[in-house]
Amino acid sequence: MMIKFDLSTVSLLDFPKAKELMDIGYKETLTKIDSIKQRVTREVPLEEVNERRKQYRENLPPLIFKNIYITGVSELQKKYIEAQLHRDINNEFTMEEFRRAYFKMLTASKIKEITPHAVYNRKEKKFDLYLDIVIKDEVTVSFGGNVSSHQANQLFAGIGYQSIDIYATDLNANFQMGNSFSGWLFNGRVYLQTRIPMYVNLQAAYSFRKYSESQSLFYEDVVPAIIKQKEIYAKLKLGFPFLNSAKAEVGFTYGRASDLYYQSSNISFPNSSTDRSTYDLFSSSLNIEKNSLDAKQYPITGTKLFINSQYVTGVEKFHPAPHSYRDTYKTRTHSWLMIKGHLQSYKTLSDRFNLGLMTEVVISSKNLMNNYTSSILQAPAFTPTPHSVIIFNEAFRANQYLAAGISPVIKLSKLLHFRTDLYAFAPIYEIKKETSVVETRNVYTPYYGEFLKSFNYMGEAAFVLQLPFASVSLYANGYSYPKRNFNFGLNIGYLLFNPKMLD
Repeated sequence: MMIKFDLSTVSLLDFPKAKELMDIGYKETLTKIDSIKQRVTREVPLEEVNERRKQYRENLPPLIFKNIYITGVSELQKKYIEAQLHRDINNEFTMEEFRRAYFKMLTASKIKEITPHAVYNRKEKKFDLYLDIVIKDEVTVSFGGNVSSHQANQLFAGIGYQSIDIYATDLNANFQMGNSFSGWLFNGRVYLQTRIPMYVNLQAAYSFRKYSESQSLFYEDVVPAIIKQKEIYAKLKLGFPFLNSAKAEVGFTYGRASDLYYQSSNISFPNSSTDRSTYDLFSSSLNIEKNSLDAKQYPITGTKLFINSQYVTGVEKFHPAPHSYRDTYKTRTHSWLMIKGHLQSYKTLSDRFNLGLMTEVVISSKNLMNNYTSSILQAPAFTPTPHSVIIFNEAFRANQYLAAGISPVIKLSKLLHFRTDLYAFAPIYEIKKETSVVETRNVYTPYYGEFLKSFNYMGEAAFVLQLPFASVSLYANGYSYPKRNFNFGLNIGYLLFNPKMLD
């Protein structure tokens, strides 16, 4: 007797949905248990069944493979796949060896599906392994973006190329254009033929972000942006598995960051120019990450955990605006160690209610920059919501901080839910400013405040519709700083930016 279900929204690798699927099958079977029993003509005691199964398993030959027969791929691709299976001195491999190779090959995005089939070879008293493999298209093109009532309208275009011959490789180029973020990202990954699955990743990116009060679409600004940030960098990373469900990456980064800003809000914009700080930086890092969240934006199930440690060294250069009353060009050397930890987890408490918890910690030996504005701009930011990512709020930036949040979720249907996200933020040492007057203008000198002396919060309530191709949210949020800072809006799409140079 077969019970069928509509599982069109579930794909092959949706492992986080396993419990949900098992519950669906279990509950549906309970409703049909009486009709199933009516079709059973005989019953056997459980002890007898277990004994027969035990005897059957004991008489099975060990699951050891020798011959491999592969269909659906080219000759070079066959050689790559066979090389993933590490044989012993007798040219054989076990089920455990195949299991590791199976999941390793599926991580190569070029391979869409692998269907294995074992057939016992009575002559050799070993198993033959038959693999039917489905390969994806080599070239993929993607388009997307975000439409928002706030300043986060975005266009996205990407092109990808995957190949398998001697090595499995992924090449991707992404381009973005919008009124708050523009940039490009080139990414190349090669999967190594090693016993432990490993890859080498080379990444190059350029990012341009600006923060302003403009509500206009794309590039038509009503007022000039007060802050502009640019980054261009290259990263080289070596990735490998960590424990059973996480990955680790060792990386090296070199690049330049530039900040253009005003150090005072009472500026006559048409007749003024910005100060500029540039940073030539090199970093080495170790990152461990596990991610089973069910959505890129507004998840309701799964867990995300990462720990990032990095050592950064480089030179800061301060370029005052032409004809500035401030000091002339300055240069400083900085070196610091930073550790960042993040844990976000959602639990299903009932058919209608989920609960999310989040905590984030940043510890750093970073010194302050040339002035208060540059120190705040280069400090790590706490941005747990899509809206907080696109605004600049100095109250949620610090070189060391503690943060936590709670997210009750009410599931209204399979696609629609209502959520509230409440977050608290406490800088370990707040970056403060000391005001002095130079030539009738205020000058702000940065300094560290006392230990855990300040506290801020943010909250957001949203109706979220998770479509297969986009996220639609109607939201209202508020921040403790500045006062009476409340926002309402509609967002359609995904807010996905390039990784930062020091992420």
